[in-house]
Amino acid sequence: MWKNKHSLLFVLLTFFLAYIQATKAKSQSPYFPYGASIMNGDLCCGHQEDCAFAMHSVMKFPQALYVADYLNKKGLTLNDSVLVCKDSLDAETWSPMLSVFEGTRYFTFAELIEWSLKQSDNNACDLLFASCGLPNAVEKYIHSLGFKDIHVQLTEKEMKKSPHRSTENSSTPKEMVRLLEWFYLHRNDNKNLSFIWNIMADCSTGQQRIAAVLPKGGKWIHKTGSGFPSFDGRQDRNDVGIILLPDGSHLSIAVFLPKSKEENEVAEIAEHCLMRIQADEFLRNMPSDLQHKQTMAILKAMDGDNKELMAVRNSRNTQPKYSDNVETKMITPTMRLYEPKGRTCRGKIESLLLFYPVTKAFDDGSESWQQYGKGFGLDAEIMNAFNQEYTINADKRCSAISVGQCSDEELNMLPRTLLIAAERDILRDQGLALAERMRGKIQRIEYKGAVHLFITVPGQDMAFDRAVKDAIRFITVIIKKMGKICFRTTI
Repeated sequence: MWKNKHSLLFVLLTFFLAYIQATKAKSQSPYFPYGASIMNGDLCCGHQEDCAFAMHSVMKFPQALYVADYLNKKGLTLNDSVLVCKDSLDAETWSPMLSVFEGTRYFTFAELIEWSLKQSDNNACDLLFASCGLPNAVEKYIHSLGFKDIHVQLTEKEMKKSPHRSTENSSTPKEMVRLLEWFYLHRNDNKNLSFIWNIMADCSTGQQRIAAVLPKGGKWIHKTGSGFPSFDGRQDRNDVGIILLPDGSHLSIAVFLPKSKEENEVAEIAEHCLMRIQADEFLRNMPSDLQHKQTMAILKAMDGDNKELMAVRNSRNTQPKYSDNVETKMITPTMRLYEPKGRTCRGKIESLLLFYPVTKAFDDGSESWQQYGKGFGLDAEIMNAFNQEYTINADKRCSAISVGQCSDEELNMLPRTLLIAAERDILRDQGLALAERMRGKIQRIEYKGAVHLFITVPGQDMAFDRAVKDAIRFITVIIKKMGKICFRTTI
């Protein structure tokens, strides 16, 4: 009897602990399961790229492509019109077009497409369904183009009536990106597609979504989608489109975020995608033997021959441009100190700003060391050579060399610190361990998708720009708190 009770108690406790762990893991995730995909030529990456998500008003983009084809096949033009009776429209849905007329009025196909895409007008969308073809016709056309993971089954009116069925209008992130690529390639095939392109370039919705994190000089051609709000204020938020870059290239990106709290959550996910695709391009352009050559150069320099090491540095680095208010001092033959001109910094160090720092001058055996120790901008081979050079005839684990080995009491003596890290970096976990021990005195920011070198070597503009903004924000807070202070920078 007692044995059975104890067995039952053990089972209940096991399930309870499993539930607690699952709940804790879910609470640590910043978002509900989301889908994202980004494409740059033959490079493609993302998160849950092959999972289906409700499109909501993103559906109006493939519908517009269908309408463009329908008009061509029927010999109709964008200037042909449809007679609309206001009383037949839904007055309780999102529909800005209702404010522009009373009674009956003719609307051209161009006007309906513009209302549907630019303002995401639900009545305009359903008028296009009624005039050109129902959802199954749209799906059949999109499938005929080869995009069979995009499904259109419901009108806007049907989705409003049965919100739980919204997932019947679905797409995977990767398939949506593929459709965007098709659109980019065919945007000038005819007047109808060119018109849709121009309307999406002028889309006014979702300005706090992907539009908020566009690369410098980027132009955004897109369509948003939003689900019905839940009782706690959450709603699905989507944004898909094409980013035109100043150099003439482009990126296609799709983000589907269910049960989102804030508009800017879509922007954060998009920023991660942009950092990742830029990092992948950066790594692809990095010579495969560069790290090994640098390692050999370091080892030769340790033997007194630094010719190859200087050649590597000169080929990689560009001469920095300094402000007229900054002067450079060489405090050792290889270390520069930057100070305000005419002033000498003295006194207590009030803050530290660290970019992917080395906190342990040895192979720490961490997950990031093992996972990113080859092919991610800083290989374990060259890291070991650096550590060997830096710690000649010294104990690598000495706290005077490896700050990660300091006692909690010693770490508590450090000033307020900002540590900026890359997700895919051999040094990531070293910095993470330091931050966990310095809680209360350190802020750690990790750039998802980024790799080592984003602050020192060109090629990861999104991570670089974000790092500059985060650094300025941190320094500004220090200045407001301390008043006028002196900055010292060493390289």
